[in-house]
Amino acid sequence: MLHRHPFFRFCVYLTAGVVVSGWWETGIAPIAISVCILGLSVVLVKARALKPVFKETIIALFLVLSGCLLRHYHTETIDGNHLTNQNWRVDAYRAEVTNIPEEKPKTYRIEVKISAVRTGNRWQPASGRVNLSVAKDAEKLFFGDHIVVLGTPSPTEAPKNAGEFDYQRYLSFKNIYHQHYLKKPDFAVESSDGLSALARIYQVSSWASGVFRQSVKSDTEYGVIKAMVLGQRDNIDQQLTNAYAAAGAIHVLSVSGFHIAIFFAILSYLLGFIKKFRNGVWVFTATMLAIIWVYAVLTGLSPAVMRSAAMFSVYLLAGALVRKPNSVHSLLVSYFVLVCYDPFFIYSVGFQLSYAAILGILLLQPPIYQLVSFRYTLVNQLWGVSVAAISATLATFPLCLYYFHQFPNYFLLANPFVVLLSSVLLGLSLFFLAVSWIPVVGGFAGFILEGVCWLLNQSVLFTEALPYSVTKAAAIGFGEMLLIYAIVACIITTINSRKIASLGFAFALAAVWLVHNFWNANFEARQHKLAVHSLPNQTAITLCDGHSSVILADSAVLTSSKAIDFYVKNYLDINAIYHRRTHDLAQNAASNFTLRRTKFGSVVVWQNKKILVVAQPIRYFPALAGQFDWVIFTRKSVQNLGELSGRFGTATLVFDGSIPNYLLNPLFEQAQRNKLPYIFVKKVGAYVVSW
Repeated sequence: MLHRHPFFRFCVYLTAGVVVSGWWETGIAPIAISVCILGLSVVLVKARALKPVFKETIIALFLVLSGCLLRHYHTETIDGNHLTNQNWRVDAYRAEVTNIPEEKPKTYRIEVKISAVRTGNRWQPASGRVNLSVAKDAEKLFFGDHIVVLGTPSPTEAPKNAGEFDYQRYLSFKNIYHQHYLKKPDFAVESSDGLSALARIYQVSSWASGVFRQSVKSDTEYGVIKAMVLGQRDNIDQQLTNAYAAAGAIHVLSVSGFHIAIFFAILSYLLGFIKKFRNGVWVFTATMLAIIWVYAVLTGLSPAVMRSAAMFSVYLLAGALVRKPNSVHSLLVSYFVLVCYDPFFIYSVGFQLSYAAILGILLLQPPIYQLVSFRYTLVNQLWGVSVAAISATLATFPLCLYYFHQFPNYFLLANPFVVLLSSVLLGLSLFFLAVSWIPVVGGFAGFILEGVCWLLNQSVLFTEALPYSVTKAAAIGFGEMLLIYAIVACIITTINSRKIASLGFAFALAAVWLVHNFWNANFEARQHKLAVHSLPNQTAITLCDGHSSVILADSAVLTSSKAIDFYVKNYLDINAIYHRRTHDLAQNAASNFTLRRTKFGSVVVWQNKKILVVAQPIRYFPALAGQFDWVIFTRKSVQNLGELSGRFGTATLVFDGSIPNYLLNPLFEQAQRNKLPYIFVKKVGAYVVSW
């Protein structure tokens, strides 16, 4: 069990320090922490005579404080020249491209690191990272390019809807606090580091992408191969992504630990002969380490890839030192090293899922696999794959429910096919890249590669199409996630120690969870809510009654599943709304709500409440005081707040996200100046009211 591994405690202490330091803002803290660490180091050196409990306390304090210090010095905003710490009027800035450009439907997404800004006619040193969206008709940028950009980057915005993905927080863990949209004339390339080692590795990635594109004709198969081999998911549509998630195989669409493990196995087989020579073990280890880390860089150094590469590095070094490698110990050491390298890794969902899955397999697969034995080798192998899937799912499903609010019901059905076909696909991809320059052989290998990828996609799409393939709206809170992990930990303890007491504790925790869910379900069944969502330049309103809802929106929103999924879906999930309908605001309705189109907009009657959605200029309206509970203004319906005087009585007035900024900003300033209780969802976030 984990308590037998000292590095488990070290990892817990270090992680606690990183998390706690997120609440630490005082400037004196780094100095005080450094002094404390130095003092604890001296005590540890002379701690032989101390009792174990005191020694453990000192180690815990040392690592917690070290975690605090690590986070502080990895936060780039501590630099006085950082953009967030200055009020410069930025007219232009110099920056370096620090990633492989990611292709989007209309733009390229690029990360850059600023080195200087121009204010007026003067250039001065500056720091900060910016997330660029570059129009596709502009000059394409590459890793290592040094560019000059005209204009001012904007701070990234916080989410405006309940449950919406917090992109601002996600970028902050990458030390990115600004964004900028660039057109063709907005920037110019000054120079390039195209000859640097990293740039050359990324050029190999671009070459491989081009080779795949030439031989794989289908856009769908090309997107999957590119994602699996190179870690670039920019050519995969949302529908296919949803299908892989429904089959419990979403990890296939990125270079994860699973792919590195296959790559490691292939390399070990091909290069195993080196061990036979003098000092062959060290040559083999050095060669494997070099290839694995070059491949990790080639795929973009995602946290999951770094986890796997670090784990295999520890495993290889342990083997070279003639020690019996311990997989759990290697995993924990890799975690400790990576958190020291970048403490913000612990907030990466991929990093969390990757470690949870591998830990689950290492701890659960052996005892579960031994419970059943089959006569035939093939059946035993299928059982082994299924047990690995069960173990990984047990370890990751609380995280999946917390972040994604769904569970793939047929993961066991899809897993054997996904594991087999994706393993073959990865091996074929590497073989294809090696022989692609040979006319006949390369063409045949590309044809087979595309065929295997098609089979993989079809197996996933078949699984998704089965009835009840996904349990949706299964959102849980952070406390529930911890409670479920406590139950899983008790089950693991029972399997490994055969002690009934831990199983009883698991049942007790499960009972607490069931009571909590029953209480929530009773409350949710009686809920009535109105939500005016904040969508850019669009209108979306949700009416919730118990576990049912209807989304009233513009036709452009209803025809775009991406808009609903990104801005509205999570709100429905966290409120346990399972039955969902959509309705166009431009059409009449008469079911459990009434919607009537008028010459000035829409009138909605629902749960004895009246809602007016205004779509035309209100200066032509008659006075409607006392007739509505809420009035929602859209588009160009209001030019001046004076037009509202005495017109709607005590109704709550809401201005939605479809109002253009050139109208909205003066209206918002006027409301603030006159202290009017109007609600502007584009400024303050979605308006949600319940009764």
